[in-house]
Amino acid sequence: LVVSLESSRSLNRERPRSWWVRSIEFLSVTSYAAYLIHSSIFGPLSQRGAKKENPGLAAGYCVAAFSLTLLASYFFYRLYERPILRLRDRLTASPR
Repeated sequence: LVVSLESSRSLNRERPRSWWVRSIEFLSVTSYAAYLIHSSIFGPLSQRGAKKENPGLAAGYCVAAFSLTLLASYFFYRLYERPILRLRDRLTASPR
């Protein structure tokens, strides 16, 4: 499994990136953002879902919270984390 996820061109030259590899990459780059954001999203939505007597509606709130967490994590990564990482790389690059 680890070898199949390796990003080395020599190992993955002939294998196209499948949807599951892209999914794992997405989760890996957005996981820290999800860690930071999830309580702000799950807290209010789980409270609303707990007040509902309909289990389907409560499950809908859970799915909505999960989906919103992934979406917010993606935007946090793209708009904040990635630019900061690029700046770090530029500032710490060794002079040639």
